[in-house]
Amino acid sequence: MNGEFALAFMAGVWLTHGGRDIRYSRAALCHAAAFLAAHEYAEKTVDFQTILPALLVALQHPDRSIRVVASECIVLIAKLSGQSKAR
Repeated sequence: MNGEFALAFMAGVWLTHGGRDIRYSRAALCHAAAFLAAHEYAEKTVDFQTILPALLVALQHPDRSIRVVASECIVLIAKLSGQSKAR
């Protein structure tokens, strides 16, 4: 899978499976967090603001573990946005 589509794919997973089986949502969000964390050391910067609406949906999930990982993703995006200009 092309890296630029990986985050969108994972967002589709947590948005689709959010109410039925939280294991899929949690796994997708954990992978998204790892994906975002890996970009901290990337030379090319990417603007991740387009994923914020999907993370806001995850922040409203009744399961606390989903909300925690979604908030970690938002913290990572904020950290990445402060590093340099996004393309």
